[in-house]
Amino acid sequence: MLELVKPDLVVSDYAPGALIAAKALGVDTFSIGNGFTIPPAVRPSPVYFGQRQFAAEVLAQAEAPLISSINAALAAFSKVTVNSVSDLYPARDCALLTWPQLDHHVQRPGARYFAQEYAEVRSASPPWPASGNVKVFVYCHPHYRHLAPLMAGLKHSGASCIVVAPEIPEAIAATFSGPTIKVVSQLVNIQSMISTADIVVTNGHNTCAIALEQATPTIVLPMHTEQAIVGQRLASQNLGSVLAATPSQALTSGAIATEIEELAANDSVRHSIDAASAHINAIKSGSARTTVSDEILNRLT
Repeated sequence: MLELVKPDLVVSDYAPGALIAAKALGVDTFSIGNGFTIPPAVRPSPVYFGQRQFAAEVLAQAEAPLISSINAALAAFSKVTVNSVSDLYPARDCALLTWPQLDHHVQRPGARYFAQEYAEVRSASPPWPASGNVKVFVYCHPHYRHLAPLMAGLKHSGASCIVVAPEIPEAIAATFSGPTIKVVSQLVNIQSMISTADIVVTNGHNTCAIALEQATPTIVLPMHTEQAIVGQRLASQNLGSVLAATPSQALTSGAIATEIEELAANDSVRHSIDAASAHINAIKSGSARTTVSDEILNRLT
């Protein structure tokens, strides 16, 4: 396809095959993604944060068959070779749509972090339930396996909760809606809701990034490994917590209620997240900063 189109630039989001093809044809590339999908520019490629660590020579041995396969594919089109997976992801040609505190790799030389770019969408900012002293914004996948105990824990906490879960089962929404819980199935202005919340509860990375920008502690409820690493990174820096991080771990309503109570009263977390938010906003406001869109356009002019 690249031979047919003859592009000036290949922009990819988690598309290593496209990067290999572009390298074979000498086409410039630009990769976007979070820390999970873009490996650091180091050799050999490291494991993710929180995973079992190995000596460099062990990692090099594990990476060798993959490098051999990549070079075999490249040989069919050119004389270019790679020595490591990181050769496909030079730091200058990558935009990390995350923040250092959420990066799945702690050590990342030359990293370039960018804010997510959101389209302006007309969406509501529903009022908070009048009951409850702590405001908890929940953005959760409707098929999260612990949805029922999560909702029960929110109710038990007594916090003022807005739960956004598109396509949430009507039975669960009806069971737990009440004076302290408002269940919303339509789009809401997430940035606006988080700006008025005391705590965020969510499954995924993007909501965590917004919460971190706005200095709001987060409870992460992972649905897979990538999200679990984000939660572990937050917890390791005293910026939030992670519950039921692995498939073998259960989530109880008591654990949710306790975590909300403890996080709301934890001044140490508040201090840590204020400092992290200030750091992020310094990155965002740096005089040399551009958007990802600008980066791409600049490479084409």
